[in-house]
Amino acid sequence: MITYREFTPSGWDSRQNYLGNPLNDRQNWAVAPVGLNRDSCELEQSNFATFLDILGGESENVEIHRFGHWAIGWYEIILVNPHNQPAFFKARELESKLEDYPCLDEEDYSQREFVSINERWDNAGLSERVELLNGAGASIFAARRDSCWGIEAGCGDWPQSLIQP
Repeated sequence: MITYREFTPSGWDSRQNYLGNPLNDRQNWAVAPVGLNRDSCELEQSNFATFLDILGGESENVEIHRFGHWAIGWYEIILVNPHNQPAFFKARELESKLEDYPCLDEEDYSQREFVSINERWDNAGLSERVELLNGAGASIFAARRDSCWGIEAGCGDWPQSLIQP
């Protein structure tokens, strides 16, 4: 994990021109390898929530900091006090897990994906549903269904076509 002193919110920001809150008293704290922003997908949301949950939530040694940003609107990061060994070592362990596999909790991620798909289907108009079905290789006649579940698609990533606009 990098320290907050080394952190920049995006590849287009440098420490010299970064206008975020300096958090002078947190310069040596570790920045968790998960974050959120306005456009975070379900996997990022799941990993952020799971990471925070495993660390025991916000405390005097684990903090969420929220910032505005010129390109991504806003973002959130988790800072971990490196002097608190249990929290810091747990955060390093989670970071290592993410290096091996991109998801910390498949059940949480799956649930978020399920909710997102249902919301997109429920909020889609008939023409958008037809477009989604057509793009997924499914029968466009299913567009009038109340639920998108059980529709057979022509490709293996049928749910992805509903999640990503």
